[in-house]
Amino acid sequence: MHAGQALRLWYRDPDLVTLPPEQRRAGFRAEYLFRITPDLHVAEIDPDRLVARSSGEAASLGEIAMPISSYARGLAASGDPDRAVRILERLAASGDGPYRSYFMRLEAMTLLTVGKIEEAEKISAAAPALSREEALDFLVKIYAEPTASPGMDSMAFPMFGVSPSDPEALRYLMEMFHIMGYKAQTVEFARRLQSVVPGDSTSAERIRSPAPRW
Repeated sequence: MHAGQALRLWYRDPDLVTLPPEQRRAGFRAEYLFRITPDLHVAEIDPDRLVARSSGEAASLGEIAMPISSYARGLAASGDPDRAVRILERLAASGDGPYRSYFMRLEAMTLLTVGKIEEAEKISAAAPALSREEALDFLVKIYAEPTASPGMDSMAFPMFGVSPSDPEALRYLMEMFHIMGYKAQTVEFARRLQSVVPGDSTSAERIRSPAPRW
């Protein structure tokens, strides 16, 4: 859908652009958010109302919450932080446990990008606690889906309570991206780990061969 721009070809319209939601750009006349389900049904999502209409069974909020949060990150990165905050507030209010915490921390990151430090600190302080494993897995999600704003994405480490120079955290992200086949992220975190643990043999190998050997 993204690499081949399938919709542009299907509709023979060069103005159509299909992007991952976190890579949303400003300036288009109209934009739509869709999710293709594992059973190949298509859900059209209204991110402001947190609802969707599907070609198959009705999509639950749980099924569309993550693409909506990715879209909110794209909004924040492309210059619409106020709308992003509203969407993330609604997601947090409708969620619970780790995902409520995730949405609240994304909201705080968005507020920090526009200098609303006190609001961001208040929200992050109220976010439910996360285990280290949960925090690391959310970091994997964020860095697997980078926005157009590396500065905003870089706030994820402190917002999720993980030091960006923690060697075991860097090793975890490096190895997860290696397993997932994400070459750029594997190399990025291997280099970060090398800067913290110079001469580390595993990260040196990941830089040389970032793709997994199946």
